[in-house]
Amino acid sequence: INGGFFCRYSNLTSLKGAPNVVRGVFLCDYNNLTSLEGSPHTIHNDFYCSNNPLTSLEGMPKRIYGHLYLPLEIKDIFSIEYIRSLSEIRGMIRYIDI
Repeated sequence: INGGFFCRYSNLTSLKGAPNVVRGVFLCDYNNLTSLEGSPHTIHNDFYCSNNPLTSLEGMPKRIYGHLYLPLEIKDIFSIEYIRSLSEIRGMIRYIDI
């Protein structure tokens, strides 16, 4: 996708079928995702997956060239060091409260 991909507020439980590469932001926040399976392989900007009941980071993109926004609820479960071991993240990792 040349540009951003927006699937927020869509009541999604899966990202299956999402594009493999997004050359803009990827917004999948405000859904019902419990994992990131089906996420793009590469996001050339920010990745917003906050405000989801994530219990796993399975399927996390391999490359995020912007910032990563996650739910505050997982801050004590998945450390920033662990998250960075899963993906090349060039920006900051931020935990967002609802």
